[in-house]
Amino acid sequence: MPELTIDKQKVSIDAGSTILQAAAKLGIEIPVMCHMDGCEMSGGCMVCVVKELGKNRLVPACSAQAQDGMEIDTCCGEVLDARRSALELLLSDHLGDCLGPCQTACPAGMDIPLMLRQIHTGEMRKAIATVKAHIPLPGVLGWICPAPCEKICRMSSFNSPVEICRLKRYAAEADIESRDMYLPQRAASRNKSVAIVGAGPAGLTAAYYLLALGYDCIVYDKHSTPGGNLVYSDCVSQFPRELLEKEVSVIERLGMRFKGDTEIGKTVSIDDLKSGNDAVLVAAGDMAAGNAGVFGLETSKTGIKTDEFMRTGVDGVFAAGGAVRKRRMAVSSVADGHKAALQIDSYLSSGKPADISKPFNSRMPKLSEADKAAYIETGMVGMSSVEPGKDSLNAEQAVLESGRCLHCDCREKDSCVLKSLSEIYGAEPRKYKSPQRPFAQVKVGSDVVYEPGKCIKCGRCVETARIEHEKLGLAMTGRGFETIPAASLGSSFNEALKGSAKKCAKACPTGALSIIDD
Repeated sequence: MPELTIDKQKVSIDAGSTILQAAAKLGIEIPVMCHMDGCEMSGGCMVCVVKELGKNRLVPACSAQAQDGMEIDTCCGEVLDARRSALELLLSDHLGDCLGPCQTACPAGMDIPLMLRQIHTGEMRKAIATVKAHIPLPGVLGWICPAPCEKICRMSSFNSPVEICRLKRYAAEADIESRDMYLPQRAASRNKSVAIVGAGPAGLTAAYYLLALGYDCIVYDKHSTPGGNLVYSDCVSQFPRELLEKEVSVIERLGMRFKGDTEIGKTVSIDDLKSGNDAVLVAAGDMAAGNAGVFGLETSKTGIKTDEFMRTGVDGVFAAGGAVRKRRMAVSSVADGHKAALQIDSYLSSGKPADISKPFNSRMPKLSEADKAAYIETGMVGMSSVEPGKDSLNAEQAVLESGRCLHCDCREKDSCVLKSLSEIYGAEPRKYKSPQRPFAQVKVGSDVVYEPGKCIKCGRCVETARIEHEKLGLAMTGRGFETIPAASLGSSFNEALKGSAKKCAKACPTGALSIIDD
């Protein structure tokens, strides 16, 4: 029985075992992509490399045998750099978006593709929950948002963009008409309170998410009713006033206390707010440097001065929205309010700022004419049946319009091993350039989609089909970058994976095979 040392820990393992198995016995986790327990070992992706110190070389842990006397380092700088490079090489040949372009264009970061899928399948409760995870005033914004998401919608390459804003509004209106408006589950009370100055989009949004997190919130505003510039500007003529009232009522049901006709510096001072609460958020709308001084905070040319974590120079006091800089879009103020709520929560929970890094996102290049033709061949490109304008959609129109979504996002983005490891190791998606693969989507049965542009040639699907005793199954064909899993004997994927398509999709580490309903 060989004995080896891994990260200065000795371990004995059965002869014929791999370094990966020896590390697992010690509880040391080594990342893998091509490896799958019970399958033939390939070591092709090189994500699992470790350093064999005695021979001063890097070896793949999933296929290299553990040998007596070995000394292995799994986490030195050379190993981490090699894993990052391996991931970057895989990403260079990966054709697909992690996040849909519409989601990246939305200032609030709403998961638009998921909302569209839920509307299309009639899951309206899930759809409004998806929307309100980022936008607590979707009905109003559905009327007034200039829709940057639609401007980047890939469907524009074919005819007209998906009517995302009207579909968001449809979800909100359906929720209101249900007479059981969606209310997020509120966390247990934190026994801490936050004072919010300003009842506009940023302030109301911050209150919504802070209340859901278990904080008490008192919202102050110089006007008698909440809404800020949504009510007290020309904006109010662009949407039904009762829609705002109903959406604000949800925030009040969560526990928001509103104190109108209260002007900071006159009715109440900022010091009063600081002494009576655990944190303060100033979100008082468009504010020139001249009158921002009433808060006793440092100002810039555009408003209150903050750092990247929305902190002012005063401990426990944050600022967001128009109080910091003029916002042209209400959705940007909503995004600010959500971020401020997360920063305040982190401050009150740990005393540290919340992570503000953007999620990892591999992006597909601009569609070529050949790619467009491939999209059309899939039958996914449909003409809109909705007349342009602002009219609300009915249920039939909403189902048809949401069904036009091309599903640019990855259905497996929350479970994609390539994405999660790229985040961990800080891999750059486009560090290395390789010839762009042609776009293709192949339906496998009624439940699975195969996108060969996302395939990393790991062979997991080939092994899964073998284990499931598929009559035809798959095989790796070609060499180098041209290697692909292909159906055996010239058959189709449908024929090759008759009984194992879903299991192959679950085994896939990149979303090249994905389950449609998931």
